[in-house]
Amino acid sequence: MFSFDNVIDDITGNGIFQILLVLFVSCISCPNCFTITASVFIGGMPDSRCRIEPYDNSTIFPNATNDQITKMFIPINELTKKPDRCLKYLYNVTCSDTQDPTCLFGNNDTNNVKTMVNCDAEYIFDRSLFQETIVTEWDLVCDKMTSSFASSSLFYLGVLFASLYGGFVSDRIGRMTVYRASTILALVVGVSISFSPNIQTYTALRLIMALVYFPCVVSGFVYVIEISPKRWRTLVGMVFNSIFGLGSMVFSLLAITWRDWRALQLAKTIIGFGPFVLLSWFIPESPRLQFAKNKWRQARRTCEMMAKRNKTVLSDDIWRKTEEHFAE
Repeated sequence: MFSFDNVIDDITGNGIFQILLVLFVSCISCPNCFTITASVFIGGMPDSRCRIEPYDNSTIFPNATNDQITKMFIPINELTKKPDRCLKYLYNVTCSDTQDPTCLFGNNDTNNVKTMVNCDAEYIFDRSLFQETIVTEWDLVCDKMTSSFASSSLFYLGVLFASLYGGFVSDRIGRMTVYRASTILALVVGVSISFSPNIQTYTALRLIMALVYFPCVVSGFVYVIEISPKRWRTLVGMVFNSIFGLGSMVFSLLAITWRDWRALQLAKTIIGFGPFVLLSWFIPESPRLQFAKNKWRQARRTCEMMAKRNKTVLSDDIWRKTEEHFAE
């Protein structure tokens, strides 16, 4: 009984061309990792506290250190045992003598129990690890913290829908058509994200990114399986998914190099998608899909080209028997 697997086995030859195709197409798992794990760095949430005016103004109080201000004005959170992110002690803004608790806290300091209030202005962030993230730029802490969580949730909702329709679309219009279109759109949307003026725009663009990009991952995985001989498929599937781990290492290096979220977003988009936008035009369509859609001439031309690159020749007898089997 003949199937298209016989044709794939016949054109594999030394297999060099298919190995190159598998490696290149599988490398889409690198920008996949960049996109999935972006929120770890771009949405990083460093330690923060309420801004205490005027004591955080270095022009007015040049000698006031962060530790001094934190110890004096920020209560300790009972759960984390760290300075609270969202509360501060109520104090007298007009007090000029910071060494006098009576002047500074007035009647709010009773038996060493100070009145605590919510932050009412900006926040001070620890920038030793992250130079700038969406959290530090848009103050996504305390009552605004849900905006950051909602952004991630909507992104993964987009991933879910993209995974559902991605396979259907690639069956209809072609693996490589979806692969090229997705990488081009991902490049455009990714660059746009780096110029987001607010969290609402950022969230919307991240959702669009998930919807337009993840069909590429689905079609890419199916593609490398379809062009591989049956004996390779387990290994090919492992290679495709293992490259995600390589992407984690590469993205960590990018995050160390660019610690501002806008620069990191731009860098990961160009480095991640740029090569695929350029080189995907040289990747042939899946001959198995062409054959399944009754485009037998196109499928044969693709198979002959792949056989030539693998230093072998497509057998006319195997092709004829495969056609006869599917024509029945």
